[in-house]
Amino acid sequence: MSEDYVVDVHTNDGKVVKVDFEAMKQSLLFRDMLDALSIDSRETGRVEFPVQKINAATMDNVAEWCRNHVGAPEPVIQEKPDTKERIWFDFNEWESKFFQELEVQEIIDLASAADYLQVAALYLYCCQELARRMREVNLDPVKIREMFNLEDDLTDEEKKEIQEKNVWINY
Repeated sequence: MSEDYVVDVHTNDGKVVKVDFEAMKQSLLFRDMLDALSIDSRETGRVEFPVQKINAATMDNVAEWCRNHVGAPEPVIQEKPDTKERIWFDFNEWESKFFQELEVQEIIDLASAADYLQVAALYLYCCQELARRMREVNLDPVKIREMFNLEDDLTDEEKKEIQEKNVWINY
């Protein structure tokens, strides 16, 4: 990373994450801030960017993604013409490894950060990875609740009623 054009991202846990200016420009929120304040990093050399909704660990992951996607085209959402089912993105080797190393909660935090910063590609890839992991457990509600640390708020009677109303699903 060139120290000449660096963004100092101040996170909500009081830390500073240094991100290359070109990598950070993948964030629409960041670009809008630059435009609104008429900031040019070539003139200032450094830009301070506070993000109150993101911690340093998550911002490190955002920065890593952005560094590895400088100049990459934005993904295009496509659908199968006959079913309108969304066609999944193909992850390259780096992207696959990146997501394999993250826990579910880290991906959720990353998706939230990508949404806040408006890094569209990262947000879409996070959502797809979460969907893939849910499919991996065959969309089993018990396993999904465990995966996302969700409390089971249904009574046994409510579960039985749902099963009876949806008995056709098992066929």
